[in-house]
Amino acid sequence: MKIYYIDDSFFAKTDVAHAMRYKLKVILEEQQVDCLLISSTGQYQKEINHFQEEFSDIVMYTNGSYQWQTSLSIFVDPCKATIDGVTMQALSQSYCIFDTETHEFRRMYLNFFQQEETSIVSLIQEQIENILSSKDEHSIKYKH
Repeated sequence: MKIYYIDDSFFAKTDVAHAMRYKLKVILEEQQVDCLLISSTGQYQKEINHFQEEFSDIVMYTNGSYQWQTSLSIFVDPCKATIDGVTMQALSQSYCIFDTETHEFRRMYLNFFQQEETSIVSLIQEQIENILSSKDEHSIKYKH
């Protein structure tokens, strides 16, 4: 089983956080996540509560100590989550997946290449426009 871990930067009132939250929602729906840990500074509690209501079928823990499925010891604070002695640090624009069988985690970055993607899209769009405009110029030349 996999346990997902995020910090509360997903709930900030910024465009980046909104995009990260949307991607997280897609992941939660596609991966059928059973448990999500959220490190919270207390700054976005209203948004976290709303999120918990929206995904009520997923067990969600914020700051505190918990026993989950009787075999896992979980501790969550504003900066990290610890599951059976394995600590995951909160990093903005990323989440961790903890594997309960191997007791290992991996970090996934949601917005790592945001700026590069934007410029690549702009470059591709510009090239397509250039090709189309040059094609129009050539077709005009050949029509006459």
